[in-house]
Amino acid sequence: MHPNVQAAMDALHPAFERLMACSPYRKGTRLPERGVFLFTEDGNHLYASRPNRLWVRRAEHCRPSSTFDQASFVMLIARRHTGLYGSDVDKFSWTGPATMPSSWRNA
Repeated sequence: MHPNVQAAMDALHPAFERLMACSPYRKGTRLPERGVFLFTEDGNHLYASRPNRLWVRRAEHCRPSSTFDQASFVMLIARRHTGLYGSDVDKFSWTGPATMPSSWRNA
């Protein structure tokens, strides 16, 4: 295995442990510019992302006015529930905002 790949793999578990040790976001908490976020519900880890603009991406996922191309997690949920994937999605007319359940917003 290439040394760079091994080094990246060796860093994964410690990074996971640091993520799991973080406190959940609370409304009004200042977020760093870059980082990792993890959406979790009832102990189930549902979605993780590593954006360069952390606070912007979190807002795009959670605000009621976000569109389908801004709230990718919501789109994954919708695709799973509707069974629409790939070219099937193009046949579906997306209108209105694509938002997370209100219980997930600004927890």
